[in-house]
Amino acid sequence: MPSPATRLLLLLLSSLTVMAGATIAPSLPAMAEHFAATPAVDLLSRLVLTLPALLIAVAAWPSGWVIDRLGRRMPLLAGVLLYALAGASGLVLESLAAILVGRALLGLAVAMLLTATTTLIGDLMPPGARERFLGFTASFMGFGGVVFLTAGGLLAELGWRGPFAVYLLALPLLAWAARLPETGGRDAPPLPGGPFPAALAALLYLTATLHMVIFYLIPVQIPFVLRQMQHPSPSLAGLVIAASTLAGAAASLLYPLLLPRLGHRRVFSLGFSVMALGGFVTGLALSTGTLVLGLVIAGLGGGIAMPNYGAWLLARTAPAARGRAMGGLVAAIFMGQFLSPLLAQPVILAAGLPMLFVTAGILALALAALYTLER
Repeated sequence: MPSPATRLLLLLLSSLTVMAGATIAPSLPAMAEHFAATPAVDLLSRLVLTLPALLIAVAAWPSGWVIDRLGRRMPLLAGVLLYALAGASGLVLESLAAILVGRALLGLAVAMLLTATTTLIGDLMPPGARERFLGFTASFMGFGGVVFLTAGGLLAELGWRGPFAVYLLALPLLAWAARLPETGGRDAPPLPGGPFPAALAALLYLTATLHMVIFYLIPVQIPFVLRQMQHPSPSLAGLVIAASTLAGAAASLLYPLLLPRLGHRRVFSLGFSVMALGGFVTGLALSTGTLVLGLVIAGLGGGIAMPNYGAWLLARTAPAARGRAMGGLVAAIFMGQFLSPLLAQPVILAAGLPMLFVTAGILALALAALYTLER
């Protein structure tokens, strides 16, 4: 069992990752206005948010292969350093194209950082403690997301570049991360675990992708929903998005209690059912208060489901393949984030933003039914 200091570091490193792209969400409308002369600025400004996800999806599995071959620590350290430098590059870059390059490098950083961190959790935590820690990790990531999103919203009030400063918070963790134990690589001692479960992995990867398509509608689309409701404040957008994230963080704390009672499949059934309800309430909301209620419900469902991916897959994967298994999961999660605005745009054009969230509720309900029926 790792020391309390190591456990805290793993939590802090995890908190840098899943909401890495969403940190700048509150400044998207102002950024689009600043670069209004750029062709296709509406789409490109949204890609500033989601391009890191594409690069993570592309780079995560190769990162997992490197982590399995060479060990966990060096890819982790490289990821932390690149995260800070590439993430903060928007503070100084002068064109939307250059900012997109910086966001692409941020994606490479997160691929290394998150894959290595999740693999280390699998290596260092014994069964039982691992599931509890993954629930706590998902919760901590949610709380970190609240801090990042709230800070991003407040900094966006000073100017659209402000939220890019949040990424510099990674730098103090670099020296601390250098002291982490090495558990992987070809010379590492064997650890307990099963063979690589290809069928289960494929099912979880597909589910994670669809889950993130739904989840990422919140940071990408909610600032524009609030503008339609005559509430264009970036700080309000950050707080509204953070409320959903906070609800998910709280719900993830329930995961160690729910798993022994429900099992992996029914945890997903419950989580996606609650997400579906949140989507319906959000899509039908006529006031800001009802909108926030729907987002909080959706956040609760997502928080219940999120720890289940890593816990289920790590329990069934041999240590020598854990980097690749986690790399595949990270790739699936962030591919969903990247695809979210692309898949949403046709629905928005055909039916409007409210129906987009109703459609997301229907998709979440289908996932709940899949895990209710699947054996």
